Amino acid sequence: MLRIQKLYTAFRTDYLNVDNKWNTYADLDRKYDIYVCGSDQIWSPIIPWQEYYYAGFTNKKKVAYAPSIGQRACSSEWSEWVKPLLDRFSHLSVREEEGARILRRFLDKPVDVVLDPTLLLPSGDWLRLQGEDKAEDTFPYVLCYFLTYNPVYLSYVRRFADEKGLPIRMFALDRRSVAFADIPLFAGPMEFMRAIKNASYFFTDSFHGSIFAIHFEKRFYTLRRFKEDASNNQNSRVENLFSLLGLSDYFVGDENLDKITNLPLIDYEKVKGIIASERERSLRYLKESLER
Repeated sequence: MLRIQKLYTAFRTDYLNVDNKWNTYADLDRKYDIYVCGSDQIWSPIIPWQEYYYAGFTNKKKVAYAPSIGQRACSSEWSEWVKPLLDRFSHLSVREEEGARILRRFLDKPVDVVLDPTLLLPSGDWLRLQGEDKAEDTFPYVLCYFLTYNPVYLSYVRRFADEKGLPIRMFALDRRSVAFADIPLFAGPMEFMRAIKNASYFFTDSFHGSIFAIHFEKRFYTLRRFKEDASNNQNSRVENLFSLLGLSDYFVGDENLDKITNLPLIDYEKVKGIIASERERSLRYLKESLER
């Protein structure tokens, strides 16, 4: 995985402005006036509880923009621990309705639901970021991005690709999954986006894989990563987004894989219209929360 790490390091160097010039949280607290918490599942009840995910080191203004709770329930121990941290936020939002419901049960302040940060940029901005394609990117292929090894899904995609007469390109995240691929892919953020953009068909179990498939208007199918009764079930993020966009039929479990071939083409004009409206609302929340 050293190749992947190098690609991520290169992306951070080229595109991100990361402040490494501090030694203690007190140093950090002296440097900034407002703190925004928003990275994916930093507020998940099932990951180790860390105060810095809630900017607990500062008493300055704090805003939450779309962190993910990722779960449908939480323990009373977690809610008791997190409540005093969240009470110190001037504005709260998350990226899924279930997460908002969880927080509203024990907080006496509004909790908004806003778009995932990757949807705040229009699709054209993500396209321009990638530059020109390489020659090997222009040939038709089926792309797979699976965070969890699932032999049922992989066998189905293998049959699907064989019927289409197309090779499978697969992100190299699990050696067992790569065994189903014709071409393994070692990718950082840029290579990840480019592979999705150029795919003929895209299968994923990833929330953000789904988002970039939508950005690039692909024929894609999101397969359920978690069983409904699993304690770590994170399906709600996808379910909420797809319900909003009218794409619920494209979230498929192993019990109904056969319906994939009968799904119609996605009306991306309609989908992008909904996203544009939600983007305007979400940016308004962000702007007002920083200014008030």
